[in-house]
Amino acid sequence: TAPPKIQATLSPQGLQAVLNGDTIELAFEDGEVLEAVLGPTAGAEVAAAEPGAPVPVTLVTQSPLPASRSGQMAQLRIVREVPLLGGIFGRSGAVFGG
Repeated sequence: TAPPKIQATLSPQGLQAVLNGDTIELAFEDGEVLEAVLGPTAGAEVAAAEPGAPVPVTLVTQSPLPASRSGQMAQLRIVREVPLLGGIFGRSGAVFGG
């Protein structure tokens, strides 16, 4: 079966960050975090958006989304991997109008 689709709105800055390789995380109230990616219709969604306006997009999760999560609100975070000393990677999070 196809993974569930999640509707979100990204600011132009948030969309650009994701297109540049940043990770999308969905953080639920109970602390569970799931990674998501832009869905297969992202190209059409971006093309239909007005320049400089927030962009409604469809996301799909990287791992199965439990049925119990259906209808729950989640905070969308855009996370960038940042190199630290010695080649170890850290994570830096930001919310861009998600």
